[in-house]
Amino acid sequence: MFGFKFIKKTASNIVISIFYYYLKYLLWIFNCREILTASETLRGASFNFNAFYKQHFYIDPKWLQWFIGFSEGDGALLKDKDGRISFILTQNESKILYHIKDILGFGNVTFDIKANTYRYKVLDNSSLFKLALLFNGNIFLSHRINQLSEWIKILNSKSYSIVFNSNKLTISLFDAWLSGFTDAEGCFNVSIYSEPRYKLGFKTRIRFILDQNDKLALCFIRGLLDTGYVSKRSGNLTTFRYTADGYSKLGPIFSYFDSFPLKTIKQQAFTKWSEIHSLILSKKHLNTNGLAKIRILAKLINDKSDINS
Repeated sequence: MFGFKFIKKTASNIVISIFYYYLKYLLWIFNCREILTASETLRGASFNFNAFYKQHFYIDPKWLQWFIGFSEGDGALLKDKDGRISFILTQNESKILYHIKDILGFGNVTFDIKANTYRYKVLDNSSLFKLALLFNGNIFLSHRINQLSEWIKILNSKSYSIVFNSNKLTISLFDAWLSGFTDAEGCFNVSIYSEPRYKLGFKTRIRFILDQNDKLALCFIRGLLDTGYVSKRSGNLTTFRYTADGYSKLGPIFSYFDSFPLKTIKQQAFTKWSEIHSLILSKKHLNTNGLAKIRILAKLINDKSDINS
């Protein structure tokens, strides 16, 4: 009788798991049904920095790819009512902003006391002209392309000459754009919650998360990584979330970030997240010592995360 109950319970758990992943698959199909045409919609040019290099000293193309991804996620291409333009990156971590200033060789980093945050600002037209050349034809997100168009109109009215390139960049797993975008918008999350079906009564869930208003862009990223799903962010009418989880399905994510490391403090989170993943694959989460170690690592990761749901 005991064996029968055990087999019945195990079979029931398998059915529940299959149903759970089937629902996630349906969710992805529903939210990313455009993915079948996304590759055509987003097909454009690869990175081209020739125009930028003609006006500026050489910078490693991989760093420029990372910077563009970071800027698309966290940057502000601003235009005020008087027609002045500016570029601003806002971060709690000052080190990455000083790094950007040092590599580009222009701009300034300031501390906003009221907001308790740091800002990298580019205000002079000569440096903004160089940024426009860098971004032109090398932008992935549609709303950023529209912002750049306004920038270029203003710069051209001030005796600069830029032919606006409206083509959308084609990102891939062979460039650093996603690394930069993740540094700006991504999160490596770990949750440990009660689950009576597990040996110690707890289950560990690890997630890679990206939030963005552009659902099509997240669907495209999902297609690149070939894992995860896109859903509407709970409690938010305009934001979508890409989530990758499942212990055995995260290989492409590890491979990518090993090839294109993060440059912010999120690299530390990724390293600890990877360690937790290794502990889980080696079944260490099923013993007391292993679970305790995972709890310590998870706290170090989640304490620095601004994505908590």
